[in-house]
Amino acid sequence: MKDYLSDNYGVFCGLTFELSRKKNIAMLERMDMHQCKAFYKIEGAFDDVKAVLDSYPDFEVRERNPEEKQLEGASYYSWLRKGESKALEKEMSSAFRHDDESFGVGTIGNITLSPGRMIVEVFSKQKFKFAKKMMTKYFKKTLILQNELVVDLARQLAGRIDNDDEFCDKEPMTEPIVQSGPVPAEVEREVMQKFYENHYAKFIDEQIPALGDLTPRQAAEDPKMRPMLIGLMKQHLKGLEKQNKDKNLGLNIDWMLDELKLTELK
Repeated sequence: MKDYLSDNYGVFCGLTFELSRKKNIAMLERMDMHQCKAFYKIEGAFDDVKAVLDSYPDFEVRERNPEEKQLEGASYYSWLRKGESKALEKEMSSAFRHDDESFGVGTIGNITLSPGRMIVEVFSKQKFKFAKKMMTKYFKKTLILQNELVVDLARQLAGRIDNDDEFCDKEPMTEPIVQSGPVPAEVEREVMQKFYENHYAKFIDEQIPALGDLTPRQAAEDPKMRPMLIGLMKQHLKGLEKQNKDKNLGLNIDWMLDELKLTELK
């Protein structure tokens, strides 16, 4: 067996890289990662529209992003999952919720307000549907939806991987592929969050060598394996804490600790 593996080392490396590529393509194609824009015409008074944005906690003034077009007289806002917009989190996976806002606040998207029009930009169809509903609620007849733009970013990234002839010369992926070039921070954050969400959804029922080939769920029920499980999860939590600190991902696996009855690690 060793001789056979040695003689065919290149073949097996190629298969490993190909499987990794297909896994990442399949993961991206399942993602709701869309660049969605809604273009509104201001029918009412500009000051009235701006007053709404300035009065609700959902909207926070921000600096213009370098990739955004500079418009004369424009104001730029982040749309946060605060106030009434917090309701969106009820429809989201627990991994993306921010129940304790001291650890950060989730976002919905960005708003550009300029004389005569408003542009709302989000990065998933789920958020887009919610955003348009809230725009109608907040602004009623002062804004008229004129146009929409929806681009499937995940499928574009999957296509780039599928057409990358040099992919097999690269190391296997341990994190999701993010498009080279100016990718909006919200998109990168969404990819990373969904990557880790999918990973831990499977991890809880996977056989782990460090746990004697038991799954974390099985180890949690075995008093002898529980200390090893606690040690393993401490390592994972330390890694997630570093990711949150370095990339502001807001990762949270409290749901998993609850299922494993490891509340002492929360």
